[in-house]
Amino acid sequence: MVIVLDTGSTDRTVDICKKFNKGLKPLAQSKEIKILEFSNENDYSKIKNEVYKSASGDWILSLGPNELLTEECKKNLLPFLLEQPYQNNPIVFCLKYLESFTEFIFSVSSFKDSLFKNNFEIISVRPVAEHLFKADGQMQVLNIPFLNVDKKVISANKANENILLINDAIKKEGDLPDNYYYYLHLGDLYFSIKEYAQALNSFIISYELFNKTSLPKENSFYCNILIKIIRQLIVIHQDYQKSLPFIEEILNISPTFQDALFFAGYCNRKSGDLKNAVEIYEYLYDQIFSGNTNPLEINSLEDNITLWLNLELGRCYNQLNDQAKTVIYLHQAHSISTGYKPVLKELIMFYLEQNHLEQALEYYFDFKETYTLEDRKNLSQIAKLPAREEYKKTIDILMKEIISVKKDF
Repeated sequence: MVIVLDTGSTDRTVDICKKFNKGLKPLAQSKEIKILEFSNENDYSKIKNEVYKSASGDWILSLGPNELLTEECKKNLLPFLLEQPYQNNPIVFCLKYLESFTEFIFSVSSFKDSLFKNNFEIISVRPVAEHLFKADGQMQVLNIPFLNVDKKVISANKANENILLINDAIKKEGDLPDNYYYYLHLGDLYFSIKEYAQALNSFIISYELFNKTSLPKENSFYCNILIKIIRQLIVIHQDYQKSLPFIEEILNISPTFQDALFFAGYCNRKSGDLKNAVEIYEYLYDQIFSGNTNPLEINSLEDNITLWLNLELGRCYNQLNDQAKTVIYLHQAHSISTGYKPVLKELIMFYLEQNHLEQALEYYFDFKETYTLEDRKNLSQIAKLPAREEYKKTIDILMKEIISVKKDF
C-alpha cells in the first residue's frame, strides 16, 4: 500500500493523489493511495508515527517529499525483502542516499534508516532530524548499499525552517553527546543554502560530540561524519593538509574505504607529495579490481572511480615527467569517457608541451564540440606548418579555451 501524508502543502499534493485514485484501472496490482491529512506541526516524528499506525504491510519504507527511489532500487527492493530471513525480527535497513551538489564532483552519499519491519513497535523519535527507535533496544540495523535513493536538494525556505527547528531542539536539550545526530543534519542544511562556514562548524561539533559517546567508531554514521568534513575541506576550502588526519582516521577504521583512499591520493598530489599519491592510487586500483569492500563504506565515487583514478595517475606521472605512463593513464581515462573535458584538457596540455600540435588538435575538436569538418581541415593544415604565424595563433586559441576548465573533475 502507498500512504501519502499531507500537512497543509500548497503544491496540490492531495488533489494529484485523488486524481490518481480515480484513474486507477480495475487490476489487482493497482493500489489506491491512502491519503492522510494533518495540521502543519513541527514534530516530524509525531506525524510519521501516526502514519505508521495506518500501515498494514509487513515492511514500511519511509520517504520524504524530496526523496525518490532509483530505478534499480524499484526493481530490486521487493525481491530483496522476499529473500530476507528477518520476517519475524525487528530489523531496520539503512538505504544509501545520493544527494548531488554543483559544488561537488560526486554525489554526497550517506546511509539513512528508512526501511523497517512493521508491527515490532519501531517508532520515529526526535521532532526533526528524526530516526528510528525501539524502546527495548532489541532492534538490528543493517546497511544496504545497493538500494539507492536520490535525494533532491530542498528549497532554501524549507532548509531555513528546519535549521530553526533543530536549533530550538538543541537549546531545549543542550549540547548533549547524543545530539551529534542533530549537528550532522544541521551541517547538511547549512551546506544546502551555501552557508559553508556554518556547515563545517556543525560537522565538526557532530564529530566532537560523537567522540564523547560510548558508541563504537566502527559504524557507518561516524564514517559519514568524517567524510562530510573531508569533502568540505577539500572542495570548498581547498585545505588538503587539514583533511589528511580525518582521512587517516577513516582508513584506520576501514583500510579499503574507496572514498577515503581516493581523497588521500588527491590531497597528497595537491600538496606536492606525488610519490605518496601514486602509491595510494595504485593501492586503490588493486582494491577495486580485487572486489575487497567493507559494509561501512559509502563509496559515493564508485560510478566514476576508474575514470578519475586514471586521470589522477596521468596527472601524477606527467608531473613526474614519466611520459610513457602519462600517455597510458590519460588514454585509458579518455577511453572510459571520450567527451569528458577534464581528461581532454590534460591530453591537449600534454601534447602541446611535447610540441605535438596535430595530436593536441584531435582532442581539441572533441573538447570544443562545435567545430565543422571545414574548421577541422583548416586547423589540421595549420598544424602541419609550424613555422607559420598561424601556428602560434592556434596554440593561443587552444590554451585560452582549455584553461577555462578550472575544476579538476
